[in-house]
Amino acid sequence: MNTNEPRIAYHKIAPEGLKHLLALETYLRQCGLEITSGAELVNLTLAITAINSWNRISIGFRTVPGTYQPRKTSAEKAQAYNKSPA
Repeated sequence: MNTNEPRIAYHKIAPEGLKHLLALETYLRQCGLEITSGAELVNLTLAITAINSWNRISIGFRTVPGTYQPRKTSAEKAQAYNKSPA
């Protein structure tokens, strides 16, 4: 196997990747977002990945949208207890 093959393949693919990156930057600017650092791009990517992952998990469990109710905190439970008639 020639060790130069992956480099050649990457060289051919890199311009296409650059086109996609420039398109992403244009789209984000149109949405009012401006990514100023690599860390911001990573954080945005991870946030999108987390949202997509939870959506796929919900699809797997056939969760009906809008039915999720978060667990009440202890402060909310105490407030509800104090409001109940004695």
